[in-house]
Amino acid sequence: MHSYTDFPPPWSAIWDFQQPKDTQQRLLDHLSETAADSTVAYQIEVQTQVARTLGLQMEYAAAHQLLDHIQSELTKGNPRTKIYYLLERGRVYNSAGEKKPAVEMFEQAWKLAVDSKEDPLAMDAAHMVAIAAEAQIALSWSEQAMALAEQSDNPLVTKWLGPLYNNTGWTYEEQGNYEQAMELFQKGLQFRLAQGWTAETVIALWTVAHAQRMLELFEEALTTLAEVVRRWQELGQEPDGYVWEEQAECLLALGKTEQAQLHFRSAWELLSKDAWLVANEPTRIERLKSQAD
Repeated sequence: MHSYTDFPPPWSAIWDFQQPKDTQQRLLDHLSETAADSTVAYQIEVQTQVARTLGLQMEYAAAHQLLDHIQSELTKGNPRTKIYYLLERGRVYNSAGEKKPAVEMFEQAWKLAVDSKEDPLAMDAAHMVAIAAEAQIALSWSEQAMALAEQSDNPLVTKWLGPLYNNTGWTYEEQGNYEQAMELFQKGLQFRLAQGWTAETVIALWTVAHAQRMLELFEEALTTLAEVVRRWQELGQEPDGYVWEEQAECLLALGKTEQAQLHFRSAWELLSKDAWLVANEPTRIERLKSQAD
C-alpha cells in the first residue's frame, strides 16, 4: 500500500528536473501502476507532481487545469496533500511570472506545513517565498529558513541549505551586493562539497566563478571556470552555455576580444535554444549574438 508517513515520498525517486517531459510520463505510469494499492491521498500527491512537470514545460494552462481538478479532490486527502497542492500551484504561478499569487500560495503552504509539523515541506515553502517575493521580503524569508536549517539535525531539513545558499546569493546579486553574494555562494559550494562532486556541486562552483567576475576578479574567475569545465567532463558532460558565457565575459573584460568572440558564439548557440531564457531574457540572448558576430 502506497501510504507513508516518512520522507521522502516514494514518487520522489522518479523526478529528473532536467527532463520534465520524461518525468511526466514516468509519473503517469506510476499512477497507473499504483492505482490498485495506493491511498487517494497518495494518488493526489503524484498528480501535483504531474502538474509541476507541466509548469516546467511552460504548459501553464494545462498545469492549472490539473490543479483545479486536484483542488476539488482535496477533501479526500490530508494536510500533506494540501501542502503539495499549494506548493505546486504556487510554482506554476511563479514559472509564469505571476509573483503575487505565487507568494500567496507559498505563504499558505508554509503556515499549513508548520501547523502540521511537516518541517521539510515548510522549508520548501520558505525557499519558494524567497524566490518569488520582492528582494527585501525574500531576504527575510531566506534568513529565517537558513537559521532554522542550520540549527536542525534533520537531514531532510538541512538538505535545503544548498538551495537556500544559492537562491539567497542570487538575491544579493540582484541588489548589487556582490560581496554578500560571494559569501553565500561559497557556503553553498562547501555544503555541496561535503556530498562529493555531483552536478549540483559543479553548479555551485560555477556560481563562485560568476561572483568572482562580478567582483572584477577576472583571472580568478577564469581559473575557477577551468575547474568547472574539468569537473563537468569528469561527470561525462560538456560545459553548458552558461559556462561559455562567463568565460566570454571575463575574456572580453581582459581585452582578449578574439577569444571572447569564440566563447560568445558557443554560448549563443547553446543558450538561444533555451525557451525560458529566450522568453524572459531576450536582451541577454541578443547580447550574446551581437558579441559573437
